[in-house]
Amino acid sequence: MSWPVPGVICRLAKNVEFKPMESMPGGSLKILRENPATGIIKLSAKAVEPSNHHTFGHEIVIMSGRIMLWNLSTKQEFELERGVFLFTPAGNVHRVKDLEDSEVFVRREGEKDIFMDEDLETAKRETSKVSSA
Repeated sequence: MSWPVPGVICRLAKNVEFKPMESMPGGSLKILRENPATGIIKLSAKAVEPSNHHTFGHEIVIMSGRIMLWNLSTKQEFELERGVFLFTPAGNVHRVKDLEDSEVFVRREGEKDIFMDEDLETAKRETSKVSSA
C-alpha cells in the first residue's frame, strides 16, 4: 500500500529503520512520513552537514544532544539543545555540526529534497573552530 491513501486520516510508523544519510556522514534518518517529509535524524558527535537548502521550509526539535546550526542566508548562528524548536524558511542556506550524539525530529512543509551548496571538506574546515566543550 502506498501513501497517502484516500480517506486515511492517520499514519502509524512502526519498525522503521534508520538509514545512513548521504549528505551527512555520521548521520542516519528514519523516515516517518513522505509528504510532508517527517522523520528523526540521529547524529554522531562531530558529524558535519555541508551548507544546503530546501524547496520547502522545515521545523526541527532537538530530542537529545546538542548541535550548532548556521543560517548562512541570515548570518545567524544557533547552539541548539534538548527541547529547542527551530524553523528554517524555504531557500535559506544552512550548515549543521553535531556537538554530541543527538536525535532531531524534523518536519518539512513538503517532500524531502536537498540542494548542496558546499562540499564536506569545506564544511569541516568552516566548522573546525567549534568544539563540543
